[in-house]
Amino acid sequence: MTNTSEHPARIERAIALFEAGEWDALADLPGAETFDDDDAESLAAATGGEDSAEYWHDWADADDRGEALSAIGCVLWSIEHDADAVVVLERAQALGQDCAANIGELYVYLGDWPSAERWFRLALDAKAHWWERAAYRLGEHAFEVDDQVGDDVIALLEAGMTAAKEAVVVLGWLYRRRGDIDAARRILEEAHPDNDLVALPLGNLLRDEFDDVEGARAAYEAGYKGGDANSAFNLAVMLEDLDHPEEALEWMRKAARGGDAAARADLTSRGDEGWADHDEAGDPAWMRALYRGDLLPHLQGAALPGDYPTIFRINDIVSTPAPGQIAHAARLGWPIVIEPHARGFDLAALGTAITAIRDLTIADAAGIRGWSVLSDARSLEELEMDGSEPNEPVDLSVLPRLVDASVRGRNAFSAAGNPAVRALSMTLLDGQPAPDVQAPIEFFGVSGNAAGEAIASIVQPESLVQLVVIGAVGLDCASLLRFPSLRDVELRACTGVTNTRMLERIPRLDSLHVDDCRDVEDVAFVAGFVARLERAGEQPADD
Repeated sequence: MTNTSEHPARIERAIALFEAGEWDALADLPGAETFDDDDAESLAAATGGEDSAEYWHDWADADDRGEALSAIGCVLWSIEHDADAVVVLERAQALGQDCAANIGELYVYLGDWPSAERWFRLALDAKAHWWERAAYRLGEHAFEVDDQVGDDVIALLEAGMTAAKEAVVVLGWLYRRRGDIDAARRILEEAHPDNDLVALPLGNLLRDEFDDVEGARAAYEAGYKGGDANSAFNLAVMLEDLDHPEEALEWMRKAARGGDAAARADLTSRGDEGWADHDEAGDPAWMRALYRGDLLPHLQGAALPGDYPTIFRINDIVSTPAPGQIAHAARLGWPIVIEPHARGFDLAALGTAITAIRDLTIADAAGIRGWSVLSDARSLEELEMDGSEPNEPVDLSVLPRLVDASVRGRNAFSAAGNPAVRALSMTLLDGQPAPDVQAPIEFFGVSGNAAGEAIASIVQPESLVQLVVIGAVGLDCASLLRFPSLRDVELRACTGVTNTRMLERIPRLDSLHVDDCRDVEDVAFVAGFVARLERAGEQPADD
């Protein structure tokens, strides 16, 4: 909670309503009391920092509830409370405010494109506030996701150029994909003096399509001067290819110092400039160069991309990060790992950051409280629940983007019913019946005595490509014949594996691993079949 003891009573009331999420009451407050510029600055400092100050000024000056709600929504957006911001701005829109494009942009952040598209279309059709941004977003999605390169997409991107510097870059890629490299060059060169995003793609185009080394160099150098470390990295790579190793190394160091991940990995692999060294706090040089200082206590990662990725850890060794920090980490694509807490952990502490998390690992599910919060994880794509079974049921069927789930116990039922899931790993506890797997899964990993029952419960067998079975008792290999696309089977620590000769009748099977299994029928056949598959895999592919 915010310490409001030093504020006047009217400020305390506003802060209390903000923290309670009483948006309508907060929106009505400027009509009942007078708030001056100093009050707006105090509210910004108390609730989110200087980025929200201008919106608190708008709130203080609001003439009606809709206008005040619009300002509150922008305050929430500025402090990365995106889910709350959507709710508030939709209320403001219903009261006649012009928020459609803003709402669409927030849905992009939340990973909900269908909702974003609906609001962007509304803004575009009405030529509402920020409609040019809406045009850019629609054109960007049509090109990058739907692979459309028609004139209608070009028109959207051209309209969006006044509100989004990225639009000209996407337009350049579109022309390049159409094979019109002259048009791509023309629009990038025209935009180059005034758009700091253009230098890198222009340099790449001149290097790759026109073999214009000097032009590419000039573009990369301009990009670096404008603050783009990736331009320095691309220049270093080009100089290396041109056999200028000393100058290439100089630019690689500039790129690393500017924060380019590929550059610091390159220098770390060479043992150059101490990029793998740690400071007194234990933070490596490359991490300090790349990431905000307030995030460092929560990060763990390796300097070289081939080792292990950077993760964002939440534990009781350091204080729980603020929701804004967690949301920032999620938007950078980092897996969020909730490690065991001595006194447990309440998912409510994630706040609205839960809506931004895409990859979540919970190391001790039994120590977690507040599981209902997970239903708001609309961007969640990967979920791993380790440790003991959670103390309360979790409905994973409502998560629209969950494609990879690793669960145990009763929570396997809701994950198995989520139509978005493509990779499912489940641990069945002793005595637990196998759930019906309704999802069109491509990977299935199942552990427990009743694993064979779980395999039989797959409703859409035609989609399964890879199967891992651990600890099954009484596994009949004939049950695998119903999976026509199955290519990879791994059996570990299973007991009583029968009808093993049926394995060679699985039409597309090209990989089989059998480890630490007991009472396997016809062991000699299994060993020979595994060897045959391995030899076949070593053969060169037909031209």
